[in-house]
Amino acid sequence: MPLCTIYCPYWIMNKTAAKLEYKTKQSGQWKHFVDSGNGGLPIMMHCGKSDRELSVIPLECPSKAVAENWWDASTNGNLLLKRSTVKRSGHKHSVEWSKNIELDTAGTSGEIRCGSHLFSCNIESLAGTFYRTNLITL
Repeated sequence: MPLCTIYCPYWIMNKTAAKLEYKTKQSGQWKHFVDSGNGGLPIMMHCGKSDRELSVIPLECPSKAVAENWWDASTNGNLLLKRSTVKRSGHKHSVEWSKNIELDTAGTSGEIRCGSHLFSCNIESLAGTFYRTNLITL
């Protein structure tokens, strides 16, 4: 039976329940990835050899139905459910691209600020078959 192995250096797991867009440089140009925020499978991505950074922007907050399944208000407090969309026409808005996150800083955790929105971020190296892969959890 044939066997196929797919290698990807970076996996991004979105646990925010918010729709997010990611951007990273590849060959000197910005590449964009969109995550629905419904949970489940990670986004698999790669970067250029010299530009191993990622920036995040939320596109919309989770719906009330999604938030009830993914968010425990008694433990975490109330979740902001106001629908916010990104306006790219130069108008003021409460959402903006985060500062770049260095993807090769495994074993670190911190916060990502996207204007008035704040997310936690954890970067870890995976073990076993995936030992060359970093998992970025938001």
